[in-house]
Amino acid sequence: MIEQGWQKTDTLALAVSGGIDSMVLYHLLTTSYQGSYKNLVLFHVNHGIRKASETEEAYLKESAGQNGLSIEVCHLNMAENFTQHDARTARYQFFDDMMIKHDADILLTAHHVNDREETIMHQLLTGRYTHQYVGIERSSVRNGYKVLRPLYEWNKADIKAYSDLHGVRYFEDESNSGSDYTRNYIRHHIMKPVYESRSLQPNHLTELAEDLNELTSYAREGAVDFLRHHQSRLEKDKLFKETKLQQFYIVKEWFRLQGIHISRKAAGEFLSAADTVQADFEIDGRTAAVRYNDIFMIEDESERQEPLEVTRTGAFYFNGYKVMVHDESLLPVLIRTRKPGDRVSVEHVGTKKVSRIMIDKKIMREERDRLPVVVDKNGRIIALGTIYNIMGTKDNVHPLIIEKEFSHDAEK
Repeated sequence: MIEQGWQKTDTLALAVSGGIDSMVLYHLLTTSYQGSYKNLVLFHVNHGIRKASETEEAYLKESAGQNGLSIEVCHLNMAENFTQHDARTARYQFFDDMMIKHDADILLTAHHVNDREETIMHQLLTGRYTHQYVGIERSSVRNGYKVLRPLYEWNKADIKAYSDLHGVRYFEDESNSGSDYTRNYIRHHIMKPVYESRSLQPNHLTELAEDLNELTSYAREGAVDFLRHHQSRLEKDKLFKETKLQQFYIVKEWFRLQGIHISRKAAGEFLSAADTVQADFEIDGRTAAVRYNDIFMIEDESERQEPLEVTRTGAFYFNGYKVMVHDESLLPVLIRTRKPGDRVSVEHVGTKKVSRIMIDKKIMREERDRLPVVVDKNGRIIALGTIYNIMGTKDNVHPLIIEKEFSHDAEK
């Protein structure tokens, strides 16, 4: 028996290739389970890479007609540039379109136990087990419709036995016997010896997948909780206190919040970059910056504010800073950004380069070009952002105050 996850009022669509798996499921749906649904439509994809595909397509059309069913066929013509990834993408795009066309509720595929075990092995050996579901889900949701796998608990021997018993006609895809594709190599050179071994139990692979998926869910929840108060910026010291694996999930989730998907390999490269004082990490046309203990995305800062001449007291806004001038005797002053060679007076030292002060104070690269430099009428630098100010308090009033702001436009 198969797992029935639909109602009598549902319209089902079956992805049928012509191979033994999908043809057995097709036979079940048109015999034992014929009255369990409202309508059934067949979806067939002809990849155009085998001459036998024409014969298979013709047979499926004839069979559909005999059973009073609709069949939709997609021709991909991938003979010269076939890849499994591109073929799968094209197939599911076709399925998406046809599900809408037929107002179908559920798409059925013929994946079984052996498919699940091969998939798990493929994910493990290609490093894809940390950023996606491990194995094949019993059911899933895709673009507004449900995908079910009724043969989920059947193995290849069960399917072959059913086919032999009921005389199900099916077609062998000769390309499946080769080892040109990674999946085929795993099937013939790894899984086949496993199935033939008396001491190996392949069902442990599905148990492993269940454990990994549960641990992954736990790790993702932990990453979400970690980022609850760190969505725009990451604090490096807190990040690196987590386990190495948890760091990966935190980084992956943090990039997702920035609208970026990051692979396991890229996440590892980013964590290596983050373990430095300052670094830039390019991904998807954007830049993640590491600046001392801060990790953040660099936004477009191409528009810098022009120098601002201040001729009256009051509050003025410059590159995200609020500059308050309270003493008329200071006027006029010029608010600008740093220039090469800028120096300031430092007590008991003499003068010191502005660039050196910024490094010593661990000012981030981007901020260095935004920091307001306040110059008096004699060309002397009297203040540098919030880190340097030679103007002392007079009569309990500070003549010049600079504070960091976040949402003001410059006053003209």
